[in-house]
Amino acid sequence: MSAVREWIYPNAGRDKLVFLENIKNAKSDNVPEPNRERGINCHITDDWAEWDKVPQIMNFITWLEEVTELKLDDIWGVHYKDQGAIKWHNHHNFSGCTHSFAYYVNTPPNSSAICFARDPNDSDTWVSVPVEEGHCLVWEKELPHCVPPSDHAGRCVISGNLK
Repeated sequence: MSAVREWIYPNAGRDKLVFLENIKNAKSDNVPEPNRERGINCHITDDWAEWDKVPQIMNFITWLEEVTELKLDDIWGVHYKDQGAIKWHNHHNFSGCTHSFAYYVNTPPNSSAICFARDPNDSDTWVSVPVEEGHCLVWEKELPHCVPPSDHAGRCVISGNLK
């Protein structure tokens, strides 16, 4: 299985409320149907083309590009309600990108780990990675991943793709 790399965002505590408000209030009218079907009991935002108007988000993107030595391709947010989940998927259909990421804005108690697998149909290949607020995980776009349901109302992530 390909490696999952992890970094800690140095401005996590300072920027948390701005990230939460932007994700909760972002539109979700133009989320592609496959992405909408993948999410269970969660608010998935449109790709955020206008985040350049939010200095804290631009600072996060600059930091992410510096630590990964990759460029942002697209970015969106997910805000989970209780029993919120994301079904198994990968990002192989996103042309131009090489890696995907998840930055954990808010991880309330009982937040599910993110699961990765070589073969989602074979639980022997599953690896669970506990999530921590302020941490950012980066992996190759072809790696299947999911978020199992749990009672984690308020869990919030910024996700996207890098190239």
